[in-house]
Amino acid sequence: GHADLTYVMAAAEQIAKAAKHHVVIVTKSTVPVGTNRQVRETVSAANPDLDFDVASNPEFLREGAAIDDFMKPDRVVVGVDGSEHSRLAFTYALRAAALRGTGVTSVTTWNVEVVDGVVVTEPGSPEWEVVDARYRDMATSTVEDLRTEHPDVEVTVEVHHGRAADTLVDVADGADLLVVGSRGRGGFRGMLLGSVSQRVLGRATCPVAVLHRQ
Repeated sequence: GHADLTYVMAAAEQIAKAAKHHVVIVTKSTVPVGTNRQVRETVSAANPDLDFDVASNPEFLREGAAIDDFMKPDRVVVGVDGSEHSRLAFTYALRAAALRGTGVTSVTTWNVEVVDGVVVTEPGSPEWEVVDARYRDMATSTVEDLRTEHPDVEVTVEVHHGRAADTLVDVADGADLLVVGSRGRGGFRGMLLGSVSQRVLGRATCPVAVLHRQ
């Protein structure tokens, strides 16, 4: 399953609308990895002119290793776009997480989408929500379809707007492993690596596994 952050994002939006001056928004470390990024996106969309920072309050961490544990939590990150290569990547990520005794963060991105002939650009608009929900449904369906081999591994589903490679590298900063398919939905037949996997390999700050179809 995945964490329901509906109320967290609702609170972030209320803070954004009420704030008149610089604010620091603090989350608990018990929220999933990537929550602060989503909070920042929500606040920026609700109040683009607001000067703010987002911070986390570490807790339940080992004495003497709190900062390192907080900044680099154990997790395996995988890119999921519905393609056959990404399904292979998710299966591999699930097995890798099971061996490590950690969880999986599934990352799906979307960039340029058109609804009723109009390019979707406004966060929070009905069109934006429709597109975001479509990608989330795809990612959730992929996760639920493939996780039966290791049902006890915790999987967090994240959907982001932006360039795939940049988002994956950002989310996976400090992770145990980043897993991607060799080619995604836009890959060209005959290419060894797609543009996303090539960019990830060049920019990632953690180990990377690129999965090829046999």
